[in-house]
Amino acid sequence: MTISLGGMLFVLINAETFPTDVGWLVRFLGVLAFGLVLWQAFRTPKRGKAPNRPSPAAWRTFAISVALMWVAIPLGANLLSQQFNLPQLIVLWVVFMVGAHFLPFASVFTAPLFVSLAWTLMGLAAVGVVLTLTVWPTAPSVMAVLAGFVLLGFGLWIARIGRENPVSPQQHA
Repeated sequence: MTISLGGMLFVLINAETFPTDVGWLVRFLGVLAFGLVLWQAFRTPKRGKAPNRPSPAAWRTFAISVALMWVAIPLGANLLSQQFNLPQLIVLWVVFMVGAHFLPFASVFTAPLFVSLAWTLMGLAAVGVVLTLTVWPTAPSVMAVLAGFVLLGFGLWIARIGRENPVSPQQHA
């Protein structure tokens, strides 16, 4: 659910730079997609056995990856704006770091979909940087909105598979 909430926030915040009519449509679609995730998550009882509780090591990995993301985002934002005078790239840095923080989740939760999510977000950020610095100054907000829809899509996927086969974390020592 957190993935989808983050996706909706990416869409709502970054659609602000779009032309008014397009911005409202994009925001509406983002809220609609979030509603679809909620509907999918709560529409029917879960099938299959309940997932195992994550081990202490899994929780540590989760906490460390989130903490590193929260430290790296402001440090990178400061570096981009103060040292390199590229504040327009901050949102792409955020997208990149959000993506990178999902990489450890793949092994902890034995869910390869987190690797796909991570590389998709990091790829969008990288493409956005190249486009911004070469030919398309408004690429950061567009890429951030796309990242939001990617997060919403993965959230929907997780809600869907969670109904059929809940993700089980590995039992780490």
